[in-house]
Amino acid sequence: MIRKWPSNIIDLPRFVINPANQLEIHVFTDASKFAYAAAVYILNTRNATMKGTSFLIYAKSRIASIKGISIPRLELLSVLIGVRAAHFVLKQLELKDIPVTLWSDSERALFWIKNYSKLLPRFVQNRVEEIRKANFTFRYIPSEHNPVEVATRGMSPAKLRNCESWWIG
Repeated sequence: MIRKWPSNIIDLPRFVINPANQLEIHVFTDASKFAYAAAVYILNTRNATMKGTSFLIYAKSRIASIKGISIPRLELLSVLIGVRAAHFVLKQLELKDIPVTLWSDSERALFWIKNYSKLLPRFVQNRVEEIRKANFTFRYIPSEHNPVEVATRGMSPAKLRNCESWWIG
């Protein structure tokens, strides 16, 4: 195992903030019956018309509870850790007034977050209240385009190394 370890090293580019560039944060979330996860990406552009470069800056995953929480509730938990992860990145990098977009493939979780008219179960309501405090844009992404799928479905380190969607979003 120790002999194989150096072969699993991955070089990541260093992040440097350039005041001339526009930054955006994009957070992708996902859940399965095994785990839920969030990944934070920084999109770095020179101006609004130029296509930017993006890369993974932070990721968090958790193993799903053995208590049998439903997939929609796990998806909501993934959104919650995504919100917390984005706040962590903003604070650590001392970024202010940066737009944050959170992407989820769960229409149910997004419905709970955007719907103010219905009474929600207490478990859902408590998490939705914290999520709503974030001044983020919440969007839907189809599962096949969600880079965080690999964190909740599992992947070998060798395959992860070459998984471009995970590293650049």
